[in-house]
Amino acid sequence: MKKEKGKNKTLFLEAVFILVLLSGCGNDRIIDKIQIIDTLAYDKKRDKIEGMVIYPLFKEKGKTVLKDFKTFSTTFEDILQRLERLAG
Repeated sequence: MKKEKGKNKTLFLEAVFILVLLSGCGNDRIIDKIQIIDTLAYDKKRDKIEGMVIYPLFKEKGKTVLKDFKTFSTTFEDILQRLERLAG
């Protein structure tokens, strides 16, 4: 009788472990659809600061297009906010 309870408990724990393991695979996000900044650059041009970001757009397998945004401001802090507005 004890052997059957031990087997049932082991089988139950194995089933729970497999369910937990498989449930982690349910939320796949394809990285091609996420815009990840590749380059962030700052340049000082006269009295203003130029900010620029470059990120890849994946079109087809093996084909990538680089997209960029540029903006000008008088402060570094304002550059990221302006770039976010351009991207949004």
